[in-house]
Amino acid sequence: MTFKVPAKTFLVGEYAVLEGESALVISHEPYFEFGPTGFSPHPESPAGRLKPHDSLKLLKHPLIGAGGFGASTAEFIAAWFNQNEKSLNQDWWRDCLKSYKDLHLPGNPSGADLTAQIIGGITKFSPKDQTGEKFDWPFPDLSFSIFKTGTKVQTHDHLLNLKDVNFSLLKVPLNKTLNGFSLKNQSEFIHGVKEYRNVLQTLNLEILSTTQILDQVLKNPQVLAAKGCGALGADSFIVFTNQKLNQDFGFQLIATEDSLSRGVQWS
Repeated sequence: MTFKVPAKTFLVGEYAVLEGESALVISHEPYFEFGPTGFSPHPESPAGRLKPHDSLKLLKHPLIGAGGFGASTAEFIAAWFNQNEKSLNQDWWRDCLKSYKDLHLPGNPSGADLTAQIIGGITKFSPKDQTGEKFDWPFPDLSFSIFKTGTKVQTHDHLLNLKDVNFSLLKVPLNKTLNGFSLKNQSEFIHGVKEYRNVLQTLNLEILSTTQILDQVLKNPQVLAAKGCGALGADSFIVFTNQKLNQDFGFQLIATEDSLSRGVQWS
């Protein structure tokens, strides 16, 4: 069997989701591919803690050398699916999520990334009731482009070392972004994204290298908004424009609204 898990990128809600707020996570191409032979997961990763160790193995890592796109979560999904394929129900992602959280030591991940990678599209994940809702891109006149920076932050270590950060400041711009998304109000959505990024900067949750990148990106008159994605905004950044972006700023383009995934696939 070949099993494919899409990459993911946080659109908005990183950090806030750890405090029980919702998040929007983009599930997109390229896919991580798994099969009976290949690379085994790290023994201390959630996938490595699953027993027995006869899980599917990584065959293709299309984003090698890039963090933040969900490779380790994809490994867990593939391993868990292989062990539980014969007893799956319609909402099997919930069982997978519970197992992931149980085995994810240290720390307590939100599960937003795993949920999005399984169900696909743009997922609105609510950690309070552990629900995930799948959406298409709602803005016909707004385009997004996701780029990888080449910088890698160890997310788990970073989160464990966070202390005395007032994540509640993210709630207002997050809700503005979510409301704009659900109402298909492009102006409110863009303002929410901008304000969310501003608060991340205020909280020192944007790495300097990303700040420097975005300062240059925002000089392009096409760009309506831009922000780093994930831990410290280090691994990737997302750019919003009214038309297809005509430059790459010197970074590798990973995904656009045209490369949303359908979630996990197997054959």
